[in-house]
Amino acid sequence: MSDHLRRLVEQDAARRARAEEHLAELTAAFCDRILADHAEDEHDRLVRLMCTPPSPRAIRARHTSGGQHR
Repeated sequence: MSDHLRRLVEQDAARRARAEEHLAELTAAFCDRILADHAEDEHDRLVRLMCTPPSPRAIRARHTSGGQHR
């Protein structure tokens, strides 16, 4: 292989390595942002849930194994 062709192959390999590293950084940043947004949404949901007073349960008829009595 000629020196010129070898240099081109090496440059291409280096460019690909930089591109893959950059893509990995972007992917990691995206995943971090998504996880942070999800954690924030979950935190907000729990805050709303804890701030909501409990509602009284509706009284319902109890069912017996003997069926309904009149």
